[in-house]
Amino acid sequence: MSVFYIKQGDRAPIIQTTLLDPSGTAVNLTAASSVTLKASSRDRAPLLVDDAATISDAVNGVVTYQFTAVQTANYGVYALEWVRDVGLPTEQSYPNVAYDALHIEKGL
Repeated sequence: MSVFYIKQGDRAPIIQTTLLDPSGTAVNLTAASSVTLKASSRDRAPLLVDDAATISDAVNGVVTYQFTAVQTANYGVYALEWVRDVGLPTEQSYPNVAYDALHIEKGL
């Protein structure tokens, strides 16, 4: 599970993670048509993010995402999951257990 921090209203840093299977091995994304980042507050309100991520290193399962200022406008803690799509109906969410976390820290 990865934890990311960003300040309210910021678009940087770009977040990066490696998608891992249940055994802890990096997922090969060469057959993936896309990876989507989904994010919501811990109370499962409407999604903050439901947007395409960038596959940075397909063989080693590395993905990145850059938030918009609108997406980081409200401070709080958000649950993240990355969804790999290799063609319908095959999708798989990562991490497989729990969620990655995004902390949007309140600006001054």
